Amino acid sequence: TVPRLELGPALYSELNECFNTAKVIDPSLLVFRLTGYQQIGLTPLQVAAKVNLNIHNYQVEFTNILHYLIHKIMEEENQLKVLPYLFDELIQDDELTLSSRKTQKLLRQGHSPDIIAKLRHLKLSTIEDHLVELALNTTDFSIDTYVDRELQHEILEVSRQKASKQLKVIKEKIGAATYFQIRLVLAKHGDK
Repeated sequence: TVPRLELGPALYSELNECFNTAKVIDPSLLVFRLTGYQQIGLTPLQVAAKVNLNIHNYQVEFTNILHYLIHKIMEEENQLKVLPYLFDELIQDDELTLSSRKTQKLLRQGHSPDIIAKLRHLKLSTIEDHLVELALNTTDFSIDTYVDRELQHEILEVSRQKASKQLKVIKEKIGAATYFQIRLVLAKHGDK
């Protein structure tokens, strides 16, 4: 995390870096909207008038800037410290949080959950939460690596028999399954 007093300069630096490589983008269309030291952000109508654009063209250009920034943030998320947090709500893939997408990226690079936890300086339980989120929201995410198919069927069967998705109820019936494995299976197949 960036200390509060360094947020402004860090944001300025990151925006500068992002816009330095932009060829057809006018950063002022975004910057005029920002409120900062001795400056109150302008409304879209005010910016459009200031840069001599009609409001519709301005909105298209502004949206283009946001798309460009989102793409840059996704591309360079490991180098950026502030921008990924500002765009956290905008950058979602299949309802995934930014943190889960970072875990997903490392999984795709072949890292295990233990290694990802170390690389990201997070607890293994947090990475497991990300895996459950991936199972819940990403159709092509396979849980077979974490729960063999026989155990998956067993967990689902107990869940159906007991008419329950309570982890404790299922865990009492299947001692071999971890709470993480039960959560994964229910996230992936629980509503089927």
